[in-house]
Amino acid sequence: MHFRKEIPQIQQQLVDCNTREQLDETTSFLQRAIFRCCQKAYRLKKVKQSTRVTWWTQELDIKKKEMRAVQMRANNTTDTEQTRYQLLFSRKQALYKKLSLRAKRTSLKNFCTQTKNPYGIPYKAIVKDNLPPSDLFKIMDQLEEGDSQSFSNRILQELYPQIPIPFQREPQNLTARKEAFTKNEIARIMQKVPIKKVPGYDGIDFIVLKTIFRTHPEILITYYNKWKNKSDIKSYRPVSLLPSLGKILEKLLLERLNHHLRRNNLQHPNQYGFRTNRSIEEAILDLLDKINSAKNSNQYTLMISLDIKGAFDHLQYTSIKNSLDNLNYHSNILETLIDIPSNRKVAINTSQGPATWNQQQGCPEGSCTGPAFWNLVSDEVLQQDWPQGVHLQAFADDFVFLVNDGSKQEVKNLANKALQTFKTWTDKHKLEISLDKINYLHISNKNISGPI
Repeated sequence: MHFRKEIPQIQQQLVDCNTREQLDETTSFLQRAIFRCCQKAYRLKKVKQSTRVTWWTQELDIKKKEMRAVQMRANNTTDTEQTRYQLLFSRKQALYKKLSLRAKRTSLKNFCTQTKNPYGIPYKAIVKDNLPPSDLFKIMDQLEEGDSQSFSNRILQELYPQIPIPFQREPQNLTARKEAFTKNEIARIMQKVPIKKVPGYDGIDFIVLKTIFRTHPEILITYYNKWKNKSDIKSYRPVSLLPSLGKILEKLLLERLNHHLRRNNLQHPNQYGFRTNRSIEEAILDLLDKINSAKNSNQYTLMISLDIKGAFDHLQYTSIKNSLDNLNYHSNILETLIDIPSNRKVAINTSQGPATWNQQQGCPEGSCTGPAFWNLVSDEVLQQDWPQGVHLQAFADDFVFLVNDGSKQEVKNLANKALQTFKTWTDKHKLEISLDKINYLHISNKNISGPI
């Protein structure tokens, strides 16, 4: 009922907002309204606290009863007798406190010394949550010292290094086609999203959004179709969306993008990863067919497998945006996808507040758009005009070259040229080949003498 009362106001704010700041404000208002509704509607599970006292003994129980008995007599008597009982009560109370403190200390000492697991309850209660940040740096063989926020900042700087010149996309002199999301599209995405996934920092999970869409679909339909000024390309910048709302938006955008790619046959057939109706089994079968064909032709065959080190972590926004621009898909869908990596921040919550860092490259783990962006960038190397006898295929960020020819020397020449072309592509996109994961295999029916 509480959320229902706020729907007209949310709907009106969505209709009226025309700037990024206004849409961001409405997003925050929607978040707070959902959170207030959840607080009223959900019953919080109460955890029963254990009342068992391990240090309490029968002797203490007797001393406590004696103390209270003397206290009652002191309250019920007068004059000289009251003074005598008050002095007696003070002595009984002092003895009871002394024995209680001794029992507590003895119990704690036994609890800490008799435990068999050094990382059990005593460790968790006393050490784990109070590990000095300077010790954390020592664990990682770092010389720096500081608090937990400094330590978290160091982690973020290592994982997400800054690039010298952040990519700025030039404005396109094209009018983007506005393609509104329909109720059926959003419903289809809502059916697919898992309800047991851990929510983002806002605490709003998918089951809440599913309930809102079932009872008040107009809110989310209006929200996801709020594109601002459709004549201005710069208006398509996404705002600070809530985690769950953002994931649903990404899924809606990807569904439209994948439809465009399939309809226009823009997905390279040699990419088997992150593709509907494609699998690793198909990739292996395709590779075996080509190997058997080369063997039947009595040719030398060299198979080389390559892996991109931290492919998703080092994926450049320049590469993503150029790959999307090359699709010639002039739509608000594409413009929003292009702007998704912009102004991203990563954060780690600490006891001293969140440690934040600007993310200028890479896709977050578990993001919906990351695999699609990678496939678009990797399609460039798959689409190279490879010479006869050179075959390249991929499963996500794992690549396999198959080079075959009737001459061992020619296989060597073809392999060197192919690897050089591949290296040029990785250098262009600032990617790195994992040298410790390079493998090769020489396959042939002929008598092999010496390496290729």
